[in-house]
Amino acid sequence: MKYLIILATLLFSTPLLADSTFLSGLDFAKIYESKGNNEFNLIVEKGISVDNFMNKIKDSDTTLGEKVALLNALSSYYEWKDKPKGNFAMYQQKYVSYLKTMYKQDISPQNEALKPEFRLLLQLMADYDTSSPKVEIYQMLAKKMPNSLTAQSVSVYAFAYDILYNDKNDFANIQNLKKNYLKPYFDNLENFEADVPVEVKTLLIDDFLPYTFDCEGRLKCLVDTSTEKSIIIGLNELSKNIKENINSGTKISNYYSSEWVDTKTEALKWINLNEKNIDKLKATDLQKAEMNYFFNSKLFELMHNIDYLSVRFWESSLLEEMNKSKSKCKTDAKCAANAYVKSIESNLEKKGISKKDIEQLVSAKTQYEAVFQDKSSNFGVDAVAGSGDEKPRYSFESSFDTLHFLMIYFYTNPEKIGQMYDLK
Repeated sequence: MKYLIILATLLFSTPLLADSTFLSGLDFAKIYESKGNNEFNLIVEKGISVDNFMNKIKDSDTTLGEKVALLNALSSYYEWKDKPKGNFAMYQQKYVSYLKTMYKQDISPQNEALKPEFRLLLQLMADYDTSSPKVEIYQMLAKKMPNSLTAQSVSVYAFAYDILYNDKNDFANIQNLKKNYLKPYFDNLENFEADVPVEVKTLLIDDFLPYTFDCEGRLKCLVDTSTEKSIIIGLNELSKNIKENINSGTKISNYYSSEWVDTKTEALKWINLNEKNIDKLKATDLQKAEMNYFFNSKLFELMHNIDYLSVRFWESSLLEEMNKSKSKCKTDAKCAANAYVKSIESNLEKKGISKKDIEQLVSAKTQYEAVFQDKSSNFGVDAVAGSGDEKPRYSFESSFDTLHFLMIYFYTNPEKIGQMYDLK
């Protein structure tokens, strides 16, 4: 079966996400659309009058989640429409005036005299057209509204958003988000007051988290980098966790299907064989940990139809090595890659990897590929490499070939894993 080309979709999904400011990205409108309520989508398209806005936001029968959806839709209208009517500030000023009339004092999200619900809406309005939400205020308000699913969801989303958009995705922040915010959120999901449909967890939080947790190429995001020992321990623990997730059938996120589960036996066989080869290598403990994590994580991603390997391949010196076989292989990637492997047999032996080891590795890869194609009807990605007319443009039959040959390249050049993957 010819693999489907989906790499472009994956590569362009993140920039599209990055175009949304905080309030527009807080897509509560999508939650209500999933329940058959399209009123907020209409606001995204056509806007809403100030009077109707105020009627909606003052209505005691309107849930807090619906009010947040209203602000989200209004923000999207002004952010995305070419010629919107008026401006967002009109609504913000009208709401502040309404609260001043009610409270007879200064109005701000920090004012303890105001109901927490009002303060949450005020802060969301204050965070219009920004990519730097006031996370600490949302976290404080979530504590003031411990039973509100809306307040808890906004707090979690704001933290995850801030980590992603403001270059805060280091290990400490990621762990803080997971342990102190996401775990309580998921554990108590069914106990919160459903002032927004529970689908907020799947359609907002779960959909967004993969971007926040994407540590591609950033060691500080993956593990504690304070010492080389902590890096090694952290990477080895991650590699172990990936194997456990494969064995248990745990998905990267709920966004993906579990079709790959039927391939786990062959996947673990390939992983275990690779680990044995890496253990025999004449390489540092750090390099071995880097290689194990690289292989395990990339295979797990490919099992979910996620392919960042093509980019890694383009950046690697392996491509240059394969180009040396262009007269013989022309644009046949596998031919060029196999020619490269044959040329380094003696170097592999010196590193601790025999010809038999490579043959077993090829067999494991082939077995996995056969099972994967059989069990997964629509998986796979073409891996295209090379740039410029002066070089061959290689196309592997599958990304599993890309992973296989990259690992053999690292066997011979263990120092390259850190350079390519930015693990230093």
